[in-house]
Amino acid sequence: MHSVFLVGNGFDMAAGLKTAPKLFLKHVLEISQSADAGPGAKGLAASIKKDVSAWSDYESQIGAHAAAFGEGQADEYLEQASDLCNLLGEWLLEKEELVSSEFVGSNAAGCMASMASFQRQLPELQYRMFEDVRRNRAHEDWHFDVACFNYTSLMRRMYESAGGRGAILRGLGSANCRLGNFIQVHGSLESDEIICGVDNAGQIANEAFASDCSVTKFLVKGETEREVNARERDHEGLDLIASADIICIYGMSFGASDARWWSAVRSRMVENQNTLLVLFSYKMATAPKTFSAYRRGKLVDEVIDSFLLASGGLEESDSIRGRIIATESGKVFPFNTQLEDRQDERASHEQLGQ
Repeated sequence: MHSVFLVGNGFDMAAGLKTAPKLFLKHVLEISQSADAGPGAKGLAASIKKDVSAWSDYESQIGAHAAAFGEGQADEYLEQASDLCNLLGEWLLEKEELVSSEFVGSNAAGCMASMASFQRQLPELQYRMFEDVRRNRAHEDWHFDVACFNYTSLMRRMYESAGGRGAILRGLGSANCRLGNFIQVHGSLESDEIICGVDNAGQIANEAFASDCSVTKFLVKGETEREVNARERDHEGLDLIASADIICIYGMSFGASDARWWSAVRSRMVENQNTLLVLFSYKMATAPKTFSAYRRGKLVDEVIDSFLLASGGLEESDSIRGRIIATESGKVFPFNTQLEDRQDERASHEQLGQ
């Protein structure tokens, strides 16, 4: 039996890393004022809206920026996108310096174990949905796979600190809950390969560029993975979804730049009428407390609708809607401490010249 967790930037931010896209763009605009600023800082970053709230929006705007270029300017466009990608990698490396072995060690076991225990916090009927799935596979070990969309190493280090593949998270009757596979689907800072771009050529707002394989192989994420990096990490991640009994999405917006992932989740639910989907929502976690069933129900519907719209639309969704659970993001991946405390401490030392 398999559960797969699709994990995005919300995980790093929950740990206290300040990795919001608007903070990166602010950093780039500051760099753009210097005389030796590269083309990405001076060109592309300036055209991206500064109020982007999700990395998927940021990636979509890279595709939209192609409209500013004419015939014969593909190299100039790709240079701007590449410059911005390098700046992103350097910025994230600086953020990663805050993650100590002590922080990882003190949080890893609890975070990883929560993947196998969060359902206990769900309302009774939703908890029974998990028990029904589990009952049909009673004597099988339950494997918890992770498809991480972050470039940072925090999630991987937690996974390895908790024991890595095969490590027992907790016993469950005659079977065990174990850590499964771990994949960083868009590369990592450690591998010096990070893939930042659009989901498909149709998201490149320049007809000539969209039909030019010398552009798409560097900008369409799936093509970059295969043709430039000669890897198939994204296909391995999609395979995890295709075999999952339970799919959980945490710390991600349902943006267009990852459209094929949402489509793959929906396809699995259509093909397997027993598969459950759990949407861990930051919006629900931070919404004002309400005693109103109507208001809470409306918020749940909004979260589920956002996934359905991103994965193919509201039409013909009745067969899967009843198997989608929307709940607060705080019900999984608990952190005992926050990295932001160390960031504030470091900033104080820098101000004092220490």
